Amino acid sequence: MAAPEPKPSNRRAREYDVAQDIGFALTHTTRAYQRALNAELAPYGVTIRQSQVLGWLRKKGDLSQCQLARFLRIDPATLAGVLERMERDGLILRIADRSDRRRNLIRLNQCAEELGDTVVECSARVCARAVQGLSPQEIDALRRLLKRILQNLGEH
Repeated sequence: MAAPEPKPSNRRAREYDVAQDIGFALTHTTRAYQRALNAELAPYGVTIRQSQVLGWLRKKGDLSQCQLARFLRIDPATLAGVLERMERDGLILRIADRSDRRRNLIRLNQCAEELGDTVVECSARVCARAVQGLSPQEIDALRRLLKRILQNLGEH
């Protein structure tokens, strides 16, 4: 079986500079931010995803797995493993939902409440490093631009 014949490349494709691609810049920035946050959280045995679970539960109170997954913008099945580890580590409790006996709610236990303060401090330190040297106006502009990019891509 012969290899497919390569398509003729056009000039634009050959001159494309991936280093100038906004997607590359966003991905590279996201990974650097995640590495920095992971380094801050590691001494406390918390992952970024677990810190996000802690943050949403602190903000919203008890949530079902589906509600929490929506806030995190991930599939509930993906969240299941995170919640299992957090339950095993004594950070969350699963309690029966009084309004729907078929469903459990996720609740932070006392240990997680205390850990939540530490996670917030870690996140604040990383955020401060990330925006160091930017003015408040530049930070606001960055938030607006990122929000617009999400909207352009159909994310709300």
